[in-house]
Amino acid sequence: MTVIYAFQDRSGHWHGDPDAPLLDPADEPGRGILTYQPVPGTPDATSPFAGQRLTVLYGVTDLEAGPVTYQLDTGGSFRATWHIHTLLASPMGTAPCPYHPTRRPPRLRRPAWSPPSPKAAAATS
Repeated sequence: MTVIYAFQDRSGHWHGDPDAPLLDPADEPGRGILTYQPVPGTPDATSPFAGQRLTVLYGVTDLEAGPVTYQLDTGGSFRATWHIHTLLASPMGTAPCPYHPTRRPPRLRRPAWSPPSPKAAAATS
C-alpha cells in the first residue's frame, strides 16, 4: 500500500523517515504538497503543522498505514503511516508517543500485580 511516510515543514525540517526504504528498490518516492487543514474545534486544530503547506514523500513501504487518508493539493489521496498521523494530529505542546514507526502504539497492559480491591480485602478479614 502506498503511504505518506515523511514530510517537510515550512522551516525545512523533515519529520518521519525520509530515508525509509521502498519495497521495490528501483522505485523513486513520490512527492506532493499537503496543506494540512485539520477540522476546526478538534484537538488536531492546535497542531503545530495546522495551516502549513507540507512537502510529503509517499511510496510503497513496509510501514503500517494509519487510520487517516490525506488529500494532496497536487492530486492523489494517501493514508499516512501511524507515525506521520501521530505527528500531524498531536496538539501544540504535546509530544507524540515514542514508538517505533513500523508498529502501532503499544497497548496498555495491566500490571502483573495489583493491590487487592477494598471489597476483596474486607472479604478475607
